Amino acid sequence: MKTDTYAIVPVSLYDIPGMETWLEEQANQGLFPLHLGSYAHFTRCGVPGTRFRLEPFGKGETDPAPERLSLYKQAGWAYAMPVGNVYHLFYAEDPAAPELYSDWSSRGMSLERLAKQVRRLRYQNWLVLGAILLIFLSAVFIATTFSPLRRFDVQPDPWVQLPLLLLDFTHPFLVLAIFYLPVSARSAKKQHKVLLDTYQNLSQGLPPPPSPGPSKAIRRENLLGLLMLPVLILFWIVNFFHIGETVPLEGFRRPYIALEQLEQVPVVHWEALYRDPLPQNDNQVKRDFSLLAPTWYTVSERVYRNPRNGTNSIWMDATYLRLLLPAMARPIARATLDRMRLVNVYWVYEEAEYPGLDFVILAWEEGEEAAADRFQMAALGRGGHVAVFRYYGPEHLANRLELLASAVQ
Repeated sequence: MKTDTYAIVPVSLYDIPGMETWLEEQANQGLFPLHLGSYAHFTRCGVPGTRFRLEPFGKGETDPAPERLSLYKQAGWAYAMPVGNVYHLFYAEDPAAPELYSDWSSRGMSLERLAKQVRRLRYQNWLVLGAILLIFLSAVFIATTFSPLRRFDVQPDPWVQLPLLLLDFTHPFLVLAIFYLPVSARSAKKQHKVLLDTYQNLSQGLPPPPSPGPSKAIRRENLLGLLMLPVLILFWIVNFFHIGETVPLEGFRRPYIALEQLEQVPVVHWEALYRDPLPQNDNQVKRDFSLLAPTWYTVSERVYRNPRNGTNSIWMDATYLRLLLPAMARPIARATLDRMRLVNVYWVYEEAEYPGLDFVILAWEEGEEAAADRFQMAALGRGGHVAVFRYYGPEHLANRLELLASAVQ
């Protein structure tokens, strides 16, 4: 016969009378608690009629003082376990065992320290939320208004990257925090009020107010708290191994335009020229993720030509995105162009058209139209698919739109 059972706790830990009553109901069903928090772990050795009492921790206390244990044992009460790093749980199987406190006032005094902690915690929760909001707004302001890394920018446009910031700030961790923290703070406020109302009544010698008792909302919140941990661990694993990681391009399976496809002159890779390790950032891919852009990666490639007459490098960085909201495609493309551009180069922008595409934006270094090699950029979009290229080499991207368009088709 199975001896253990588990349940999501439907009562707030701050609802002391409600929690004690709920535990007594479980004992009447033959269940005795081994763990109590967001979930409860019971063993089937409970004695019907068992009473439970929650006692707050004393200052600097994690285990009950031996004197208290001895005194309670003489009165017929045994120690069960700590609960939530807040309480000690005691129980009495003998119905004749006297209550731990002779009157309401003395029990209210035992809650005084916990009530003070709860009052401080209520203010701390809202201060934390306010600090997070302030940091978020400050980060947006700093990122869009000025940055020491862009002090040589000859074409500053501080607000153009706002759409990309939206992608950056819809990282799963941030979204979970933004939605979970306010909901948690609001729920905690209600639960804290239950304890403070209980303390106020008891300290005045009155019985505690009616307990809210088991609640579907508390059960859902505790279940959400339990699910948050594995979800956060999963996101952390994905983030650690895949998101934001720069890895060699070799073995990368997602579609991208290879630089060799773009070039119409013979080119070779670094490995064919030298025995040295591949230079950093050559032929690599960086993967990102956002809830609004489940596909988001940047491929960096470099090839070489004329090895006998001096190795001239040709390179290209290309960012590929698949957006959940197609209406964001053009703003995201424009923002990505701005993020990828060299800030000490003056760029000329031009709109172009290509069959089947929603937009084509071309850019090149001013005054270098006839140069053998020059800096160029291109952004193309179709539906929610976006591809943005930054290129240095002899090809004219305007003449290779058929190839570039395949990245979004």
